[in-house]
Amino acid sequence: MQERLHSYAGNFLFALNIFIIFILLFESNLEIPVWLHPFGRMHLLLLHFPIVLLLISMGLEIFGTRTSFKTQPFYQEFTSLVLLVGVISAGITVIMGLFLSREGDYGLDILSWHKWFGVSVFFLGSIIYAIRISDKYKTVMAKVGGSATIVCLLLTGHFG
Repeated sequence: MQERLHSYAGNFLFALNIFIIFILLFESNLEIPVWLHPFGRMHLLLLHFPIVLLLISMGLEIFGTRTSFKTQPFYQEFTSLVLLVGVISAGITVIMGLFLSREGDYGLDILSWHKWFGVSVFFLGSIIYAIRISDKYKTVMAKVGGSATIVCLLLTGHFG
């Protein structure tokens, strides 16, 4: 059951990546309908959930690389699940933020930095999750990826 859930969630995460890339590529031509404006405004409401989950999961990535933690299946499953939920909710938050940015009530310089750091948090989290469930997962990758994601997360908040 858990494997099927991870499979569905992983596929949803892949679809979110494709959708966000599509939005970013065609952003200049993007016209958000009025009925989607409330979803964009929910960006401010939802953004704290992925921040907490990503900080927890990146902390578990960085500090959970000890051999005693690596051998515990519960720890590995829990860390993967927290990371997956955090990245999916970050993707939804990014989409809402991109919708909100198209309303045009924000300063472009700060908004640009906030947007690109927010998108990088999502893409870094997606990459870490993809590597985490593969055979190529290494301690150095976990520490570097987790640290980079935390730095991007802090910069996103700073420019937000």
